[in-house]
Amino acid sequence: MSKKKNVYTVRKKRKFLLPAAIVLFFSIMFVAIISLLPNRGTYLGNTNTLGVGRSALYPFAFVDENNTLYVLKENNDLSIVDDSVYSALHDYDGGSVYYLRNNKLYSYSIEKNSRTELCTDVAEFKLMSDRQTIVCTSVDKNIRLYKFSTGKYTGLTQNPFAEISFSNENAVGKNHVLFLDNYDPMSEKRTVDLMISTESGAVTRIAEKIDPTQGFYLSEDDKYVLYYTDKTMHVCDAEGKDVFSIEGGKILKFTQQPVLLDPKTNYVSLTEETPFTYFTKETDSGIELYHFKSGKLNKIDDGIVKIVENSSTGYCFYTKTSDTSTEEDPAVDLMMSVSGTESRRIITLPAESNYIYDELQGYIYFQKPDATLSRIYVKNRSYKVIDVAQTSGALSIYKNRPFIVYKSPEDSDTFVVLDNNIVERYSENETRLYGSSTNEYLIFKKNTQGTQVVSGMTSLDLYNNGNYTRIANSVINDLIYFDKDFTSVLYITNGRMYEWKDGVSTEIKSTTNLMYVKPVTVTE
Repeated sequence: MSKKKNVYTVRKKRKFLLPAAIVLFFSIMFVAIISLLPNRGTYLGNTNTLGVGRSALYPFAFVDENNTLYVLKENNDLSIVDDSVYSALHDYDGGSVYYLRNNKLYSYSIEKNSRTELCTDVAEFKLMSDRQTIVCTSVDKNIRLYKFSTGKYTGLTQNPFAEISFSNENAVGKNHVLFLDNYDPMSEKRTVDLMISTESGAVTRIAEKIDPTQGFYLSEDDKYVLYYTDKTMHVCDAEGKDVFSIEGGKILKFTQQPVLLDPKTNYVSLTEETPFTYFTKETDSGIELYHFKSGKLNKIDDGIVKIVENSSTGYCFYTKTSDTSTEEDPAVDLMMSVSGTESRRIITLPAESNYIYDELQGYIYFQKPDATLSRIYVKNRSYKVIDVAQTSGALSIYKNRPFIVYKSPEDSDTFVVLDNNIVERYSENETRLYGSSTNEYLIFKKNTQGTQVVSGMTSLDLYNNGNYTRIANSVINDLIYFDKDFTSVLYITNGRMYEWKDGVSTEIKSTTNLMYVKPVTVTE
């Protein structure tokens, strides 16, 4: 019988070594890059979905009636930071609170519970989005950059103008600062030079003798600058090279819609950039509408009667006189352009109609002179009209929620069109504070007997899917703060500040008033 012969083969692995080495190399590089990214503090998320609440309640920075700055953390951990504080700013992402005291700028580390004096002679300050640079304006209008890396100033202005003020004297972008310098007091129109600086302090003159009273702006990506000279609007690049100009032109900013309630916490953007998208020019025959994109200016339409809404989502609505319009029955066509596309007609309406746009859902609401309220979903070209109410009063939005609000023309009742298409009605003695949910909100109610208010007391309850939970019998309406999910609620009653959490109220401190420190939004 023959013996079995075992044969062993050695596979050549050399051809697999190169791909493996490449994968290993890029894995190491990826880890290295990730390790260099800055650490994140409390992430605020999308502030457009908060209702009138906060994305994160803690840490909560506030100044009391004695101008003392506090920081409240979870579990009622309260720290006293400093006294005589003003102009404070809470950087959630950086874990710091910046504030002024006796014209000195301080930085307070929430984690370390310690403060550091950064610079002196500061009347105003702005934190740049890199969180490594602060734009400081002195009492005599000198503008300087403070760098954390060096702990030193870089002066920007050469000839400041302490004796006069303009509504806007500098604008901070992502990596640049736009500012005024070389004021000419002898000029008839009080002209100044417009300058731009990088975050490292390299200064370039954009234009000479501009008219600062009409404003100046920096585009979203710091790529373009807009300014005015007399009656002409100019747009140039960040080095001062002309891109286009329009005599009588105006930048079309986003529409500031009326709101039912202001948010209990207003967020501050680290950049003061303005989108350079739509521009207008008024002529004898109506308004001309232009759109700017990729360095090119295109005319959208002319003969426009009125700009109705310019939304941050790129939708621009306007009206033109309709072909069916008569003296007895004036009518307009409601038109729409989306991010500079060719405009299209949506509907013909009476000339005196009112409009409001729900940009979170894509409905344009229109209210005819007879007070009927309807809406159209503009992202579907069928433009089907949906009736909302047979009678309606003043229109507004509910901030950071996809709700449209209208008042009753007969009384002061409020109607809210929710995102689930249910219309809620409540009286003027009731206030609803929504967070991120449609089915949960805080409710203030004045103590009434019938329709009469019988005392100054205002109760506070949490509503959740048909159930009410009492938080306090008497609170100060304007001094309540909560996260978007109502995990915790801060309120003041009888001269004391409380936290309500898990059905239990805990006293924090004695106070009759407080002012929250504005948090900055996350800049991605």
